[in-house]
Amino acid sequence: MNTINSTMNQKSESRAKAYFILPVDFSSELVEEAACSMDRVAENYQVVLVVPDEDTFCISGLLLHADMIVKRDFAEKPAIGDVCIFLAASKDLVAKSALCLRIGFESNLAADFIENGNSVFMIKEKNYLTCREPKAYVRKIEKYEKDLAEYGVAFNTLPIKAKAVNTDGRGESKRRIITAADIKQAENNGTLSVSVNDIVTAVAKETAEKLNVEIIYR
Repeated sequence: MNTINSTMNQKSESRAKAYFILPVDFSSELVEEAACSMDRVAENYQVVLVVPDEDTFCISGLLLHADMIVKRDFAEKPAIGDVCIFLAASKDLVAKSALCLRIGFESNLAADFIENGNSVFMIKEKNYLTCREPKAYVRKIEKYEKDLAEYGVAFNTLPIKAKAVNTDGRGESKRRIITAADIKQAENNGTLSVSVNDIVTAVAKETAEKLNVEIIYR
């Protein structure tokens, strides 16, 4: 991992990591909020701040609150027990993540965590909804949020306590996200076998109903 700054503060590296994702455009107010959020989880996690670039001047107020600071390009794949916190989740990120799209750094990272069975937390950005949007638009965003909640994503909250990490290799929590494409591939068989831990998207369920594909949980 290519680190911009690593303080580590003599804390145990055996703990799970909490990745705080700083958006490309951020305000001084967000920096202050991020510092408070990082302090709240520091007792249970190693705090890793993921920043857009190497300019640490704008985030100098966060340097003492993180165990490690890394650039986006060098953020690691999640290990068991790691969590991801998006400090200013946009509607764009919510929509892409709900539709299982990997477009750009944030949606790619969200997919990595969700598909690996890790927890994701999204703090909605300021003016997430302005009350000027058509009701149909708002309902669509709310539908995406509901889909993400089914994937295990939590909104406007932080992890309270780290989950126990099984270090003997048997604690693997890998799960798949079943999409409409998976249903279409199973059309000839008429059935698709999935794990009870897998996530079947709403679109996949609709496609299965249209194509008469039975989803069998094992």
